[in-house]
Amino acid sequence: LIFQDVSDPTVGWNSGLIGTGHVAVIVATDATSVSVFQENFDWAAAPDTYYFQTLPLTQVTNGWHITPKHVGDHRITRGWIHFAVNSTTGSMPFGAIGRTATGQLDAFATGADRALWHNPQSAPGVWAGWARIGQPAGINLDGTPVVGYVRGQGQEAYVTGSDGQLWLSVQQLNGAWEAWQPLGAPPGVRALSDPTLAIAQTTELVSLRGSDGAVWERTRDLFTGDWSPWQSLGMPDRMSLAGAPVVVAHDATLDIFVEAQPIGDGVVLLAHRTLHVTEKSATWSAWESLGTPSASVSLASMPSIVTDTASSAQIIFVTGADGNLWGRWQTSDGVWSAWQLLPCAVAGRPIASLHNGILDVLARGPQGDLLDLTHADDATTSWAECTSLGGALSAGHDLAAAVRVDGTQTLLARNASTRAQPVITLDATAKGVWSEWVPLPGLPSTIAASNSVARQQ
Repeated sequence: LIFQDVSDPTVGWNSGLIGTGHVAVIVATDATSVSVFQENFDWAAAPDTYYFQTLPLTQVTNGWHITPKHVGDHRITRGWIHFAVNSTTGSMPFGAIGRTATGQLDAFATGADRALWHNPQSAPGVWAGWARIGQPAGINLDGTPVVGYVRGQGQEAYVTGSDGQLWLSVQQLNGAWEAWQPLGAPPGVRALSDPTLAIAQTTELVSLRGSDGAVWERTRDLFTGDWSPWQSLGMPDRMSLAGAPVVVAHDATLDIFVEAQPIGDGVVLLAHRTLHVTEKSATWSAWESLGTPSASVSLASMPSIVTDTASSAQIIFVTGADGNLWGRWQTSDGVWSAWQLLPCAVAGRPIASLHNGILDVLARGPQGDLLDLTHADDATTSWAECTSLGGALSAGHDLAAAVRVDGTQTLLARNASTRAQPVITLDATAKGVWSEWVPLPGLPSTIAASNSVARQQ
């Protein structure tokens, strides 16, 4: 919100010259333009005038300026809006963990240079070092990448660009990365969230939330390689959406979960849609509300979802606004249980996995340590005690976890708000015994800094 020479005697507020002025609100920006809404007013010559205009940006040495500096009739801009270049001390999300053709894990991050980097393992707990994948020509990569593996084809990395498009880079089986492919954006819409990815049989789906507030998706036929056009999944009736959608695949079914808020209400709940990809002329189900943990507790995090491979039932974990971990699960016939309060007080988004018959939920605790809640059977009976795995995590830490083919687990943490320490890893054995926190070696200064650690199980 930008004020210039604004005076409003009716509320006793005064800034700058008396009598006339204007208020402008920047409502959107991209690499080439800025959209601004402005009200001009003059107490001596009512009524006020209003303008909405998209103006071009020109890159200069240390940022971007709106051009021209003056648009006729004193509208919008006189050269007083300036956008600075993102500095190397800015926020950087950690990214994702992929899996190579040999089954080893591969860590991905968007760097301060706005390019994509990765660090593959050569053996469990042994990291090869960070290597730069790069970025599309003339495009900065924004936000957190999502990584998948297509059998027989290699890893795929999806990330949104500063041009509002979704971009894809594919790793060949020899380890080389192909040129970036633009996947476009929904018609008239910019990507507003990080992408999510899931593969159900021969259907690959990428999804994101658009600047129109709706969830959008694109699918690819893995046999032919053909992409469908962008399709809007809309939003639940009389609700607005928040955050990135979460997509889960199991058998021939794709499920999308997203945080939703009833218009005019402060409560945040979970909404859900399903697609059965093997059905002829398959269509998405209607939006279904999964509600809130309780009548007095709304969601305080994105959900983390795992699938019971034996029953294909979904299990959802969220952090509630009361600071507790909550869970809800689906029976084999698709019926959802009530929300259950789980015995763990947490402060960040949970990360859930199912490996070696153990249901494992990790989350940052109120004291900054990493908390681990496990269940060795199904989610409807008792849980083990919530245990601390140590660490000094802050609210800025992003967590990513993955299970290797041998069933052991690795968690990586990276602080997106500071750059004091490198990424750290935490590994655990198949028996559930965790390693000490270990820094990832060889992190380049362009993406380095962030109280980031790892442990292994």
